[in-house]
Order: sequence, then structure tokens, then C-alpha cells
Amino acid sequence: MQPAVSAHRRLRDWIGLGTIVILFASGFTLIDITVTTITPLTMTAGRMILGTCVLYVWIRARGQHLPPLRDATGRLSQLWLYFFSLGLVGNVLPNTLIPWGQREIDSGLASILVGLMPLMTLGLSALFVKSEQINRHHLAGFGLGFLGIIVLTGPTALGSAGWQSLRHEMAVLGGAFCFAINAILIKRMPPVSPMAASTGFSICAALIAVPVALVFDAPWTLRPSALSLAGWVLLGLSTAVFAPIVYVKLIRSAGPTFAALSNYLVPPLTISLGFVLLQQQLDWNAYLALGLILAGVAISQRRRPLKG
Repeated sequence: MQPAVSAHRRLRDWIGLGTIVILFASGFTLIDITVTTITPLTMTAGRMILGTCVLYVWIRARGQHLPPLRDATGRLSQLWLYFFSLGLVGNVLPNTLIPWGQREIDSGLASILVGLMPLMTLGLSALFVKSEQINRHHLAGFGLGFLGIIVLTGPTALGSAGWQSLRHEMAVLGGAFCFAINAILIKRMPPVSPMAASTGFSICAALIAVPVALVFDAPWTLRPSALSLAGWVLLGLSTAVFAPIVYVKLIRSAGPTFAALSNYLVPPLTISLGFVLLQQQLDWNAYLALGLILAGVAISQRRRPLKG
């Protein structure tokens, strides 16, 4: 039985949310850099290998251990079943679908599409997390945030991809849905330290991704550029090592719906990084969307009921 999540957000929850936003936003930009010469499956497998190695050395250096693989009856433990599910749904699938989508659409549009994840998480939380109750603040806040996403997208952003890129957009949306399921699974997972959990589902993700990449990608035939390799290493460290630890802590502390708010803040930051690093221009609607999104976050976190 999961403990109830307090409606009062502590400073460390907001710091965790900000950290997740930075890691995820930079991840979209790094994917744009990496996917130019490294295929999505190989990118995912490499990220999981790097993440697993760093996390395992880290927990051993801190004197921690992974949970036993089998329970008292000799069966595969419930924790490792969760690790396998999290490795597949929270790592392999979205980290392959989203880069594949970004081969046709830019990082800004991809981050906007992933920004639909809070709405998905909200619905799943109402069904599967007893401590997560939907109120009018949530609905108003998420509605305003969704309006911000629509303003940010605009007819120009969606039209730039065109109908030919619809399957790539759907792939990114599929990755967003995987992230929503992942948040619910983490919330329902039996108690375990964030470090052990992150290492466990990173191991499982690597066991899934590596054979698939070897069979379908033949990664030894690739000729990655130095810039793509640098982006891959940074991407692995940020999203396969640090992000899972912070994300697990945040969900355990503040709940999956609060953690999902990061996806409303990621698109504006992603577009800003594209402007600074890739010389992509920001339109007026980006600033309007940023205001709507931040207002939505603020409203959704109000504790006093709305009048009327």
C-alpha cells in the first residue's frame, strides 16, 4: 500500500522538478545532434550500457546492493518484474521511439508532443493511484497548460512537419504515453532506494536493447561523427544516469502528476536551447505559450478550492 502524497510541495520537490526539466530539455537537443549519424536503436542500447556501468559502479562505491533476483519461494522477485517493465516501458521504447521521430521533426516540436504526457498521466493516476485525486485545480491547470502547447505548436509548427511526418509524430506521442505508464509503475513499485531502482531497470533495459540493436542495426557498420559521439555520451549521462534517480525520488516524494508537470516546462526550455545552440528563431507565440504553461503549473498546485 502506497503512502499518501502530501499536497504541500517542499522546496526539494521544486528543485527536483527543475532538475528534471533541465535534463529532459537538454536531452531533446542532444538527440538532434546524436541522431544525425547514430541510429535510434543503437543510440538507446549505448545509453543503457553507459548508464548501467556508471550506476552499478556508483551504488557499489556507496556500499549499496541490488535487490535479490529471486524471492523466498525461488521465483523472480516482484521488484525485478517491475525493473523489467520499467526498463522496457520507461527506457527502451520511449528512448527509441522519440529519437526515431526526431529524424523527421525537430527537437522543439518533439518536446511539445511529449508535453501531452501530463494529461495521459493524470488519467492513468486517477485509475491506478489512490492517493492522486483529480480536482478542479488540476483540470484548470492542465487545460491551461494544454492551451499553451497548442499556442506554442501553432499551424506553422505542425505544418512544417506535414502529413508525411505523421508517423514520426505518432512515434513521439507513443513515447510520451510510455513515459506516462512509467510514472504510474514507479509510484506503485515496492519500496526500494532510487539508486537501486535506477540501476535495476537500467540493467533490464540494456538486456533488452543490446540484442535488438545488434540484430536490426548492425552498429559496427555505422560511422558516427565525433559530435554525435559526444552528444551520445552526454545524453547517456544526463538521461540514463541522473534523470532516473531524480525522477524516482520526485515521484516518490510528490507523486506522478506533479512530476509530469515537467513536460509543460520542457518545450519552452528546449526551444530556448535551440535558439542559443542551434540558432533557431523563437516566434511571439513561444513567449505567450510560456506564460500560459507557467500559469497552468501555478494553478494546478493551488491548495485552496476554486470558487463556483
